Amino acid sequence: MKKNVLFVCTGNSCRSPMAEGYFNYLTKKKTLNMEARSAGTSTFCGFSPTAEAIQVMRDSGIDISNHKARKLTLEMIDRADIVAVMARGHKSRIHSEFGVFSGKLKLLKEYSCHADLKDMEIFDPIGKPLKEYKKCFESMKPAIEYMVEVLCK
Repeated sequence: MKKNVLFVCTGNSCRSPMAEGYFNYLTKKKTLNMEARSAGTSTFCGFSPTAEAIQVMRDSGIDISNHKARKLTLEMIDRADIVAVMARGHKSRIHSEFGVFSGKLKLLKEYSCHADLKDMEIFDPIGKPLKEYKKCFESMKPAIEYMVEVLCK
């Protein structure tokens, strides 16, 4: 049975597409029966990722240029085995809008065995220089790698 992961951020143009791309890259490389999608809590559907997000991922050998922003729906949440959000505000919004309180809804960094409990949010690089997108991606990689490990067990 395929494991489904849903990454959620605000606009679905930076953080969650990068997380989706990296997760799918890792699971494809390891030939695992898992798939990630991403969505935004406040997005305009159909928009492409930012040029900076595309560049950061391209530099890592991952192409997210065909991604199109999607608005989060209850159906997406129901289909997912894990819903990983980038910030506490996303978690609160999903609780209030969709009534989701299950154990499958967590901050992405909760999946990191190296997480600093004071720094559990993935910062939003939107509107910032490329180096901030790189920092953002680097900050989420360990959690995604650990998540793949956990799902393999």
